[in-house]
Amino acid sequence: MKMARKLVSQEDVYEAADEMVRAGKTPTTIGVHRMIGRGSYTTIGNYLKQWEVENAGDDQVEVPVEDEVVPDSIGKDADLFIRKLWVMARKHEHDQLQGERDELKRQQAELQEEVQEVVDASNDMQERIDDLEEALRNSSARYEKEQEARIEAERQASLSEASLSRAQNDLVSLEGKLSAATSKYEAKLEEVATLNGDVSRLNTDVSRLNRDLEQEKEQTERLSQKQANTEASLNAEKSKNEGLQEQLRQLQQKEQEQRSELDEATTEKARLASENANLAGQLEERSRQMTQLEKRLQKATENIEALKAAQRSKAKKKSDGEKEAGGNTTKQE
Repeated sequence: MKMARKLVSQEDVYEAADEMVRAGKTPTTIGVHRMIGRGSYTTIGNYLKQWEVENAGDDQVEVPVEDEVVPDSIGKDADLFIRKLWVMARKHEHDQLQGERDELKRQQAELQEEVQEVVDASNDMQERIDDLEEALRNSSARYEKEQEARIEAERQASLSEASLSRAQNDLVSLEGKLSAATSKYEAKLEEVATLNGDVSRLNTDVSRLNRDLEQEKEQTERLSQKQANTEASLNAEKSKNEGLQEQLRQLQQKEQEQRSELDEATTEKARLASENANLAGQLEERSRQMTQLEKRLQKATENIEALKAAQRSKAKKKSDGEKEAGGNTTKQE
């Protein structure tokens, strides 16, 4: 499968050609290809030809035919002659330069054709190189696949050899295990023969144990009878205990009632003590009030006595005054 070449556009070629012109270089197919770094020489050459056609008018120099400025010192007679001579010289120079430009363009066109031939040959060579590189890549890919297949085959062969070696080792191991199992089987047969003799002895022991078991059964029956008698005694004791438990329950109930009464009495005692304390406080308060009343009564009594004394003193003074007034009246008469 061929790799797709990077395409080049007309704008890329035009920009590269303009940049070369600005750098003072002549645009060529090889130069543009080097600057862009991609594209076919043929495509670049075709775009470059179009660019040259579009920019062909830029090389022509327009020669001004207007009157040239002539020094004022020249006379009027020589003015027209000099002007014509100046224009003819400029035109001759322009024609000569135009001929040289045409010759250069012709040579450039020939060189461009030669370059185009070289470019075409280079393109053909590049295509052949691309084809050869593609063929080389395909060959390399096939070689890598074949190499991978060979490595895989060698790995599979190595795995097969390893599997065969493991199988052989397993076979040897199984043969050893089979031999060991055979030896164990023979040993087990000898053990079975020994066990048969042990079974005979065990049968004798079983018969003896059966006789002992019968004796144990008889003894067990006697113990069962004794246990039944014991259970009857226990039932009687149980009935007696139940009666005692009923009495104990009644006593506990009576004790609970007495405790309730005691709690009530304690509560009543506390209430009475509280009432006594309240009464004692009230009596103390009344005693204090009586003391205060007695003090107030004593004070009132003292006040009354003082008032009585004052009244007696006042009455005495009044009586003395009246007596004195009566004596004075008698004297006046």
